[in-house]
Amino acid sequence: MRDELEKLNLEVESAEARLKELKRRVLMLKSPESKNEESLASIKKESIVNYKAQLKEKDKRIQKTEEFFNVGRWSFNFGNSSLKWSDETYKIFEFPDDFTGTLLEYYYTCADESSKSRLDEYSKKLRTTKEDFVINQTIITPQGLKNCFLFLPPLFLIKPEK
Repeated sequence: MRDELEKLNLEVESAEARLKELKRRVLMLKSPESKNEESLASIKKESIVNYKAQLKEKDKRIQKTEEFFNVGRWSFNFGNSSLKWSDETYKIFEFPDDFTGTLLEYYYTCADESSKSRLDEYSKKLRTTKEDFVINQTIITPQGLKNCFLFLPPLFLIKPEK
């Protein structure tokens, strides 16, 4: 599973490198020596469309991989305390359509007391260390399913317990 995710990360890095190359080409074409603005616009538009298609395809692969392995991703922004989940993470947490709060508030309704009590410690460690470590968290979904998940910085995995 980790190999597959690493392979997907390499593909994303490759797409990012391709985007940088396309941006470099666009900047070269924008230079004063470039006299054909129409050609530049056409190349730029084609590059953007191509790049967006590649990203969309990679997102589909990542989503299919998550579904196959029953793993989800999430990220937390320390600046504004916002949480983002992948589609599979919503499924694992059994996120209800009618929930009116934030994802973070919902997470707190699911997290067990032991996991909640360690969040400050983990938060500090994430901000201050570059060493690898694993965080184990436990949640209980609205239907009573107990899930354990691993947080492997910079990779976030959620794997339900069976």
